[in-house]
Amino acid sequence: MSTEIERLAGGIRELGWPSVELRLWDSWRPEQYDCIAQRVLDTGVSVRTIHGPRSLEQLLSQQDSPVGEASLERAGAILSGCARAGLLARSRAIVLHAWDLRRPAFSLRALVSNLNALHERYAIPGLSWCVEALPGYSRLLPVLEQECPYMEFVADTQWAAVEGDWRPLLDRVPRITGLHVQTHLDTGEDGRIILGRGRFGAMCDIPGIVRLLRSLGFTGEVTLEPLGTTEDKVPVLKALARLEELVRP
Repeated sequence: MSTEIERLAGGIRELGWPSVELRLWDSWRPEQYDCIAQRVLDTGVSVRTIHGPRSLEQLLSQQDSPVGEASLERAGAILSGCARAGLLARSRAIVLHAWDLRRPAFSLRALVSNLNALHERYAIPGLSWCVEALPGYSRLLPVLEQECPYMEFVADTQWAAVEGDWRPLLDRVPRITGLHVQTHLDTGEDGRIILGRGRFGAMCDIPGIVRLLRSLGFTGEVTLEPLGTTEDKVPVLKALARLEELVRP
């Protein structure tokens, strides 16, 4: 793991951007999350948000069973580690992948129950819990909004394009407190970076959606998730500068 962390820290230094979202991976142990956060902080950046590992999708939303109880315990260890890392970094929020509708064992009832039980135990004042709006959010967000009143939501441009409906997200500002801009970094004829082409042919008018969100009162975090990048950092820096232009008051 030390090699992975050194590579991560080196990339952050080379990029030179002042703020990051720290994405935690399943290959890292929860008891090491605060040490990883400190290593990232040592590069001189701020860590505005902590993104929990993808395994939380299955752990939080599978049906009740003896396996489910073990999964809940595992999810608790992960969220406890995320909270420690967030507290150390003075982050604003923990971002969660909370469901995967492709899994036959998915249970919305289990998801709500598990989120509430874990939030009661591991929540820290000032450190919000945010569910990323994965495919299926049109059906699930209204339930989570009602049953988990502490929960905030993070939009993702690619998954919103796949879902085909921004209304469930736009209707929930100001509880939409983050936007992940997940896109290939295409270059126009004038050399300007064009944002908006996701996977699966999904397209999003990112400048338009950022302006619309801001007009509705959105003031949350905007993060870049570039797709298909190379070792060349110039397109990433251009994309970050473009996003900074869009969110600047």
